[in-house]
Amino acid sequence: MRIGGLASGMDIDQLVGDLMKAERIPLDKIKQKKQTLEWQRDEYREMNKLMYEMQTAARDMNYEKTYASKTTTSSNEGAVSATAFPSTLSGTYKVKVDRLASAAVRVSQDTVSAVGQKIDSSKAFKDQLTSFKTAPDFSVGL
Repeated sequence: MRIGGLASGMDIDQLVGDLMKAERIPLDKIKQKKQTLEWQRDEYREMNKLMYEMQTAARDMNYEKTYASKTTTSSNEGAVSATAFPSTLSGTYKVKVDRLASAAVRVSQDTVSAVGQKIDSSKAFKDQLTSFKTAPDFSVGL
């Protein structure tokens, strides 16, 4: 137990505490300034992050794939497939099949002849070339 200021009537603990408060004022101001600077630093970091994201988005806009990409789908991929280019207009397109394609075939109906000689359509053409080599010219009828 401590009895302070008994003889003088002054509270020494109170006086020392008040003097220490006065000495801590500059330290408290520095701590407050430090806290303010930390808040500013955090805000600058956040602003720099947002600026970086904006610059990245602006740079990506130079690439066509970023903002002009198109996709295609087909209800029957086995029948129709499509490719979309950035210049393709958006929309739904329908394909109507009027008739199916078939391989082109030309069959001779004995219309190729050379000086009275005709091609036999039942035999291979390569086997019949000798008869045409002696002929001076030949004609093809359509």
